[in-house]
Amino acid sequence: MNSTDTNLQKIRGMVERLLNEQPQTISFYELISSVYDLVMNKKSVVVYEMVSQIIKMFTLKLALFIKNLREENYLLTINQKWKKHNLLISNVSNVFSILNEKYIFPNNLPTLESQGKLFWIESVLRGNQGIQFEVLNKSIELIMKEISNERKGNHIDRELMRSVVNMFTQLSDDNRFYKVFFEDQFLQNSEIYYRNESDELIANNLCGPFLSQVLEIFKNEKKRVESYLDESTLDKVIKIFNQEFLIRHMSTLKQMESGPIFMLKKKNYEDLKNVYTLFLRVNEKKWLIEKYQEIILAEGKAIMKKFKKESTTDVQNYHTIQELINAKKKYDELLIKSFNKDKDFEDTLNRNIYEIVNINRSMAKHLPKYIDYRIRKLKNVSSEEIKQQIESFLDLFKVISEKDLFKKFYEFYLSRRLLSSQNFFEEQEKLIVHKFKLNSWANFTQKMEDMFKDVSVSRNWYQPFQSFQSENMQKSNIITMSVKVLKESVWPIKLIPKCILPPIMKKNLEGFESFYQSIHPEQVLNWRINVGTVELLFRVVNKKFRKNFILIVSSFQALLLLNFNNGNTNSNVLINNGNENGNENENGNGNENGNENGNENGNGNGNGNENGNENGNENGNENGKEKDMKIENKIKNGDFNINNNGNENENIKPKNLSNNTVNNGVNENNNKQNNDHKKKIKQFSCKQLQELTKMPTQYLIPSLASLISKKSKILKRIKFKEKNTISEHDVFQVNTGFKSNQRKIKVVRISQHYTEKEKDKNMAWVNQERKHLIESMIIKVMKSRKVLKHDELITQVTKLVLSKFKPKITMIDQRIRSLIDREYLSKHLNQYKYLP
Repeated sequence: MNSTDTNLQKIRGMVERLLNEQPQTISFYELISSVYDLVMNKKSVVVYEMVSQIIKMFTLKLALFIKNLREENYLLTINQKWKKHNLLISNVSNVFSILNEKYIFPNNLPTLESQGKLFWIESVLRGNQGIQFEVLNKSIELIMKEISNERKGNHIDRELMRSVVNMFTQLSDDNRFYKVFFEDQFLQNSEIYYRNESDELIANNLCGPFLSQVLEIFKNEKKRVESYLDESTLDKVIKIFNQEFLIRHMSTLKQMESGPIFMLKKKNYEDLKNVYTLFLRVNEKKWLIEKYQEIILAEGKAIMKKFKKESTTDVQNYHTIQELINAKKKYDELLIKSFNKDKDFEDTLNRNIYEIVNINRSMAKHLPKYIDYRIRKLKNVSSEEIKQQIESFLDLFKVISEKDLFKKFYEFYLSRRLLSSQNFFEEQEKLIVHKFKLNSWANFTQKMEDMFKDVSVSRNWYQPFQSFQSENMQKSNIITMSVKVLKESVWPIKLIPKCILPPIMKKNLEGFESFYQSIHPEQVLNWRINVGTVELLFRVVNKKFRKNFILIVSSFQALLLLNFNNGNTNSNVLINNGNENGNENENGNGNENGNENGNENGNGNGNGNENGNENGNENGNENGKEKDMKIENKIKNGDFNINNNGNENENIKPKNLSNNTVNNGVNENNNKQNNDHKKKIKQFSCKQLQELTKMPTQYLIPSLASLISKKSKILKRIKFKEKNTISEHDVFQVNTGFKSNQRKIKVVRISQHYTEKEKDKNMAWVNQERKHLIESMIIKVMKSRKVLKHDELITQVTKLVLSKFKPKITMIDQRIRSLIDREYLSKHLNQYKYLP
């Protein structure tokens, strides 16, 4: 026997022992040397064919064993034998690495491992006698049976399933064996299962439960594929799933009473999330967006139909705006919870909210009033609720087209709040203005910010003026004042004809003017007496009732009430926020707070000391009263239509008066009381009160009406022609039978409505500003473009002013013609040319 035969014999024995898992009789080094010698002696063909034949015989023997397997352990045994077969062939292949390098690879022949897979297919899966894939078909049948059991909810061995399916994928490098023999059959079975399951589900369920179960089935199917099938199968499974569960039933789903349209109306977040998830997979997103838009518009227009333009319906409008905010909030939640913040849905929502809000042009006027209403109720509200309210204001502000009109009205209501210390929430106010600034043009909030500065600077006048009073005024005439000096160009406060003030008030106001002009001699201050509230100490004394009340009234109401005082009594006067206006762009707005000894006439007389304590016993008639007065900033009937339906400033809680302030005239001698009792109650006609105070009629009538209203009853009307109308001949006197369970009483203020002339004047101002803006934008565009066609100019100008308001084309046309007339532009055919 020559060396070649010896080496071949060694290799044969080595391969058989490896495959049969028997110990080797020669060393691994000697074995490798034998293979090397044969290959180098050009015996590679002999070696390759010999080893291939040994592997084939080994596989045939394995096939005979598998043929007699029982079904209960069939897949498990095949999996074990396959893994063992692969391992043994791999061990054999490792010995012949030199053969791969020198012969197999250069000649493009199947490796020994590939030969092992081919023999496994031919011998094991086909069957021993070449029967068409007997073992393979049986294996696939058992796998499908296990999948069916799992779909029914039974537990199966997924690890075993993964190993068996991996055998199919490993039998060919291009995964062809898996696709042809396993995947196709699996997809066919799945299609039948999906069809039957979907038909049964839609027949027995509403839309919501159906989609919920579809999603659950999909999750299970996806998890199944990911667990033990090839990843390439997933897309095919999804396609069949969508076809059978969704596309086949789409028409039915859309028309179901419990379908997507119903869910949109009812804001069913979870069900709509399922709708969005599933419809997105079958390209039904566009249909869903269309229905989403229809629902938004329908609900929004229904809400806006409740909106009333007239100022007498403020409360209804507040409810309407709040309803709109709530609807917007729900759709925002829907966008987040159901539509995953989808950009297309978000754009649809914003576009339709813009359309809804701007259905009514007066929204730009009423939203600032609504914000004012809500801000006045911020007391005892949590920071989180405040933040939510501010965001809701901002949501509507962003979509208002006429922001310039909104700006004018918001400045007015902001000024009212800033001049009312009881309704001034500085941190929140500044935050709102900051939000407006971020969502508007550069100088949108300039005047608002200037208002904050004025209020802040004015706080510094309090202590210096107190010192000035103590040094320059008689102590008996001093009342403490905290004055706000405001720029006239910033604050929208109406200047009214001067009224006749009580002497004590007049002296202190003149004192402040002297103080201020000693610092700023070039500036002249004008007081705004129409902006204020007053606290009066109202003492009711009669045979059955004796009590002190503090009345919170407007400055005009106070001027009227003071005329009904009788006798001489020392009284503490408190003035807070008397309003001034400076001729040199300064507004003076005084906050006065303090004590003084003055004389007031009342039916119950008393002598008080500086601290407001009176000695003597009260025994006056039922009309005897003393009054403390506090004037606070409150804008009333300015340049805007104000109608708070009797609720204005309902949250105001002015500073408590000290005991020394309110306890005047406690001790009076009996003789003086008896004399006071005999004094006559003063009575005045409306005409007489106007002559005494010089108060304009538009302020006089509402002030009297509020004092005699059922909620107040401070005065009573003893002579009148018509019950619901105040005429100049109506006669008034103090209500001597006044009673209340509260010590502090806020007298309702009846607001004077705008006249049509005032409304037209206000809109004329806005329109004039718009004309200037449009003209400036036209010049800006034409300067850069020089020559431009009509349509292009209209488009460019519209884009530039759209952030402030939505212009009408006719308005732009008018401004173009005006500029042509003034020779800023020239026109030739359909083109404009800029004239430098």
